Amino acid sequence: ATATQVEGRPRVRSGYALKRRESGEGSRRWVLGDLRSGRFVRLSDGDAGLFALIDGTRSLAELAREAERQLGASGPARMALLLASLGERGFLAGADEAPEEATGRLGRLVAPRRLAWSGAAALFDRLYRHGGRVLVGRPARVPLGVLAALGAVVFAYLVAGRYGTPFVVAKKVGLGGIVFLLGRLAVAAVHETAHGLMMASFGRRVREAGLKLVLVFPYVYVDTSEAWFEPRRRRIAVSAAGPASDLCLGGAFALCCLAAGPGALRDVWFQLAFGAYVGAFFNLNPMVQRDGYHILVDM
Repeated sequence: ATATQVEGRPRVRSGYALKRRESGEGSRRWVLGDLRSGRFVRLSDGDAGLFALIDGTRSLAELAREAERQLGASGPARMALLLASLGERGFLAGADEAPEEATGRLGRLVAPRRLAWSGAAALFDRLYRHGGRVLVGRPARVPLGVLAALGAVVFAYLVAGRYGTPFVVAKKVGLGGIVFLLGRLAVAAVHETAHGLMMASFGRRVREAGLKLVLVFPYVYVDTSEAWFEPRRRRIAVSAAGPASDLCLGGAFALCCLAAGPGALRDVWFQLAFGAYVGAFFNLNPMVQRDGYHILVDM
């Protein structure tokens, strides 16, 4: 099928990047990325050598012979698998994009919808230059760590002392629910901003950012896929920046709640703290493909 699509002389599309990561990354330490679509493929040393041959000057038969010369008897099969993988993901010129899975009416209804903004990279670069570097720099780690740890203890005290009730502000559930949802959206925006600032600190650019709707629930997102080109520790730092911001915001809101007197303002602070800790728990949960999952995979 791939041979038919690429008309017998495979050639990689323009606009890709290939990088070899450190040896501690394992056998598949090469990362191939399509900088336009955000798709990534991990390759072994042998596959990376075969990839260099796919330049449109060789027929499939010639590629098979060269693969056998480089890798021995397994070379032609490895080349076939590599071509199939690249074609499926849209890396080959002339190959169709990866087909979308067929879904019914319900599937289309619940499918995420997003509003993307491709100019986010310039925004995060400006934020990093104008103060953001302080928040993600080494000197800020200790005070922010103390804030997160102290805030978690204070929030546990607030819950035990019944300083507030989830989704209730001024004894009204509806008002409390609105405050919680708006607070969650604001915390999520800061969460994604933290990812973007950490990317900027490593000299990587965010491909896009935007708003995603799943059912009726809004989620802010930032595309950090270029972090795949960075070493393991930097990828972990990018993943951890978001939950760390959740914990810091939760700690700040919890301290404000503790300092406030009884009343609607204290209820608002409690909802904001509750929303931040819900976000931290969700994003650190390794059972879903969020930040905690990616941190665990890299570790």
